[in-house]
Amino acid sequence: MTQIYKHVENNNEPKIKQFSKFVKLLSILLLLMVWSSTMASNVAQAQTTVYLTVASDGSAKYKDIQSAINAVPSDAYGDIHVKVGTYVPTYKAASDHGSGAFIYLKSNLYIHGDGIGKTIIKRGTTYGSTSNIDMFGNTVSLTNVIIEGMTLNGMSGPTVSKIQNGYGSAINLSHNRSLKNTMIIIRSVEALNWGCGFMGRNVIGTDFNDNFGLILEDCHTSNGWTSMTFLNSAFVIVQNNRFEKTAGKRSDGRQGGDAIFPQATTTYRPSGTSGLSHDWIVKGNYVYDIGDTGFDATTTDGMSPQYNFLFEGNTMVNAFLRSSGSKNVIVRGNTFYDSSSGTYDKAEISFDGGKGKPIDILVESNTVTSSRSHGIDLCCTDSGASKVLGLDGVYRSSGTIVKNNVIKMLTSGKGLNLSCNGDVYSSGNTVNGKPA
Repeated sequence: MTQIYKHVENNNEPKIKQFSKFVKLLSILLLLMVWSSTMASNVAQAQTTVYLTVASDGSAKYKDIQSAINAVPSDAYGDIHVKVGTYVPTYKAASDHGSGAFIYLKSNLYIHGDGIGKTIIKRGTTYGSTSNIDMFGNTVSLTNVIIEGMTLNGMSGPTVSKIQNGYGSAINLSHNRSLKNTMIIIRSVEALNWGCGFMGRNVIGTDFNDNFGLILEDCHTSNGWTSMTFLNSAFVIVQNNRFEKTAGKRSDGRQGGDAIFPQATTTYRPSGTSGLSHDWIVKGNYVYDIGDTGFDATTTDGMSPQYNFLFEGNTMVNAFLRSSGSKNVIVRGNTFYDSSSGTYDKAEISFDGGKGKPIDILVESNTVTSSRSHGIDLCCTDSGASKVLGLDGVYRSSGTIVKNNVIKMLTSGKGLNLSCNGDVYSSGNTVNGKPA
């Protein structure tokens, strides 16, 4: 996926050139839907497997999850079944980062409950809403870990407006920020009332086949500051999740929380890694009532573009997509629409040059119903507009295709704004039923 397409010199539509890496990226997605569900047994075949059961009622050898994790030998694969019940683990401090976690992970684990709403792990009521404590954390690098089939409940008390980034995460794979993690699957996990549902740093794979970084699928987050954020993370699949009700816009006018946030970082990254998040497939997710971006693939100041993102077949309600300083991004077949006028954000597809020019972008066959001034906006109104608007010729887009999108405006806005970009091709788009 080093290049999605290339332009021809005339005014005809650029010819899409599917390179072998990009074809592999799409085809392997389908394989992973089947393959990832059998990963636990595949790994187990390569190692001695230890089967352990945890039961809150005392009917199994272990009553708490940490004891079962600790019982798995270092040279074995641990299959840990957490039976139906409610668990309130004991907090354990960590000296390496933050305020610690309730449960510490190690490599080669399959931790599976009996389903969302059946296996429930709760944060103890003695830990206040400002305590930066994660439910699952790690103090060692992780590989081959699956967490599946449970609800992780942060607190029943605080409202989303009171939950901040320091409140802790349901699963935090960046507890020690300098560690590198790989081949992590989080499936059918519900995260309620956390500062961040799922968080990670340096969750890095090298391909989508046998060394991916993360698969997050069939999960649910609600009533948190951010649904998921991963820094310096590569070869990530985020599919068929429901992310809803992050923090709304605050009284000081600042934005609230994000839903899907692949971040770049200049700090706390293992040697040999770029600090960029790249090679993400985001597919089939439902995103609802988000205080800031529903999806944001944006680099940070002074860094190269984040690259290789496929955002396809998602539904975003009261949320928008933003990307800045990005390269090789496909946004295709998604539905965006507004359904309220509350503190949440509004539907839009937005590429801007605030962090560097967009390069090789395809926006195709999306449906956008918006009460913003534009449904698709390839311009920017951030500060520093002299650069953003391309007045110095630096931040104009390069290689942008916008085609066959359907925009319905709920305001008198323009609908489609491509006026600030350099190398852009537009075809087959409509606004309120008329060619744009």
